[in-house]
Amino acid sequence: DGRDTFQLINFSDRAKQLGRWPIPATRENVRRGLDYLDSLRSEGGTMMIEGIKSALDFPHDPDRLRFVCFL
Repeated sequence: DGRDTFQLINFSDRAKQLGRWPIPATRENVRRGLDYLDSLRSEGGTMMIEGIKSALDFPHDPDRLRFVCFL
């Protein structure tokens, strides 16, 4: 319905994300997301808990389902 949003969070010793909040899934933002993924380099440890905490730290929206995928 055009209200979909997404967020990309990379984590190693700490978590970093594409934006402060989930962003609208527009063509332009999907391109930004792909560019963000292309810029990532493996570094540090694998502190999965940092990624989990960052993913769940966004306020709950009762009108949306939240999907968290780890790759």
